[in-house]
Amino acid sequence: MGSSLSMTTVALASVVIVATIFGNSLVLGVLLRPRNRSRHRTSPTYLLITNLATVDLFNGLLTMPLVVTLASRRPRNLFGCTLTVAITIGLTNASSLGFVLLALERFLAVTFPFFYQSHVTPRRTLGGVLVSYAAAFVNGGVAISGNFGMPPSGLCVVYQIINPAVYLYNTLVYGQIFLLGLIVILCTGIFVVALKQSRKIRKQENSNEASSQTLSEIRLAQRCFLLASVFALAHLPDTIFSIMAATMRLQCDLCRSLLYWITLLSSALNPLLFAYGSSKELRGEMIRVLCCHKNNSVDQEPIQ
Repeated sequence: MGSSLSMTTVALASVVIVATIFGNSLVLGVLLRPRNRSRHRTSPTYLLITNLATVDLFNGLLTMPLVVTLASRRPRNLFGCTLTVAITIGLTNASSLGFVLLALERFLAVTFPFFYQSHVTPRRTLGGVLVSYAAAFVNGGVAISGNFGMPPSGLCVVYQIINPAVYLYNTLVYGQIFLLGLIVILCTGIFVVALKQSRKIRKQENSNEASSQTLSEIRLAQRCFLLASVFALAHLPDTIFSIMAATMRLQCDLCRSLLYWITLLSSALNPLLFAYGSSKELRGEMIRVLCCHKNNSVDQEPIQ
């Protein structure tokens, strides 16, 4: 059973890691092309998608292999074990915070357009990104505070090294329930406000340009809402299982592994899905990169 579980975990992890690295490398390859670099100085959305893709690329290159290492009960020393846990929690948390920033930016763009245009600048957005990194790694540090030392077995078993109450609160209450709830609330708000604006413009029969711009925002809002829904649905089973494991001492290593890797895959593919759906131009460039075609002019659908 142990060998079967190990092979299942490694196979699932390999698929998720390859998909994560490929998807986020594709997003960064498009967003960091010379023709798109200048947009990071004018578009907070471009900056936030780039940030999310960068964090999730590091998750694929570093966090996910470290999770596989932890699953094999390594490293076999206290410093290595606690550092590995801190890094995995910190980078995973940075990804969730990056999604929160992207949802908040879209919420302000749709709900308070005048405030957004005058106050949400790329420089302030970059400041928010740096604050999110600091918060994520403080969060990782808190998770390993009050460690118990290596167990007599010498194996890196997370719940035998770290205070279970601190770890459970950090990963479940803050990491999954609070941040996940915030993302869903923001994206639901975007969707509701965008629908109201669309109905108002259609009733007033404003110019086609204004109508087109609002419909563009609605499409972006719908995609944001869809991503948040997928994100929530992917995390919900893992959240329920974590609560049952903590309160009922439910043990199922295979279940825990499958649910955990599903949540990682959902988080890691968000930049790819959001970038693909955010504008015709980005979508066209991503398809051309995949097909190894040269750049051609495409109709632009700017992101505000």
